[in-house]
Amino acid sequence: MWLHMLLVALIANFVESTSCSLAIHATSDLRQRVIGRCLEFQANQPDVFCQENSRNCSFIWETFSRGFARSDPCHVNGSAFHDYIAATNHSVTENKAIFWEGVYGLVHRYSNRGTTKVTLEDTMPGYLIDSLSFCGNNNTSDGLAGENTTCPSYRPTENCPFSAETVFWTTASVNFARSAVGHIFVMLNASQEPIYHKSSYFGTYELPNLTRGKVTKATVYIVSATRVSKGSLCGSDSMMELKNQMADKDIVFECQENPREVMFIYCAEYPSTDVCTSVLTSSKSRLSHYHDLYLAALLLFTFLIYFVILRE
Repeated sequence: MWLHMLLVALIANFVESTSCSLAIHATSDLRQRVIGRCLEFQANQPDVFCQENSRNCSFIWETFSRGFARSDPCHVNGSAFHDYIAATNHSVTENKAIFWEGVYGLVHRYSNRGTTKVTLEDTMPGYLIDSLSFCGNNNTSDGLAGENTTCPSYRPTENCPFSAETVFWTTASVNFARSAVGHIFVMLNASQEPIYHKSSYFGTYELPNLTRGKVTKATVYIVSATRVSKGSLCGSDSMMELKNQMADKDIVFECQENPREVMFIYCAEYPSTDVCTSVLTSSKSRLSHYHDLYLAALLLFTFLIYFVILRE
C-alpha cells in the first residue's frame, strides 16, 4: 500500500512540474479504487461523517462514472460531475482551507491529510479521484477506458479543451473554493514565472469563487528553493495583482516568503538546497546560543549553591 502511495505521489509531482499536457494510461481497476478510497476516507474522518451522515460508496461511484462514460474524451459536458460533487461534498473546517499551484508534494506533506490544513485533495470529492486517470470509451461494455487506453490529462489544450479530468478538477476546484470559510492559505512556487497567474487553476476557478463575506483573510506562502532578498517575492508584480484581486472581495491579504513551518518540511527532504542550508545553519546557531545560555545559567546556579553552603 505504501509503495503504491509513493509511486502515485512521484507521478503526480512529475505531472505538476511539467509544462506540457501529458496523456497517460487510464487507471486500472478504477471502480475498486474509488470505492476503496471512499470507505477509507470515511473511516479516517469519523467526525465529519458522524455529523453529516455516512455516504454510499457504490452510489458515489455511479455518480462519478456516469459523468464521463461513453463521452468523447475531449468534449465532456461541463455539468458531468455535479451529481458526484453533491454526493461527496462536506463542510471544510473554518480557517484551514489551503489552495496551491506547482507544489503538489510539499503542500500535501504540509497539510498532513487535513490535520494542519485542508487541500482540495484532503476533502472527499478530491481524495477519491486524486492522481487517477480516466476517460470514456464507446467500445467497452461499461463505456469507460481500459488500462491500455491513453486518456488526456487535466490540463486543457486547444485540441482537447474539455477532457473528463479537466471538467472534473475544474468542477471540484470551484466547489472547494465556495466551501472555504474564514482565513484561507495559498501556497505558490517561486520558480514559476510569474509566481501567480490569472490563468492558473487558482486564478481561474478558485479565486473567483471565494465567497465575499465568508472568506475574510488570505495568507500566501511563497516557497523558493534558493535564497532571495527579503520582500522581493512578496513585492513582485504578480503578488500585487493578487493582492488587488483579494481586495476586490474584501479579503485581507498577507504574504510570507519561505515560512519556517513549511520550510522545515521541505528541508527534511532536500537538506542540501541553498535555502535549506541557510535555514539549518540559522537553527543550529540559535540552538548553540540557547545551549550557551543554559550552561551559563547552570554555572551560576552551581556557584550560588556553593556560596550558600560556604556561608553555613
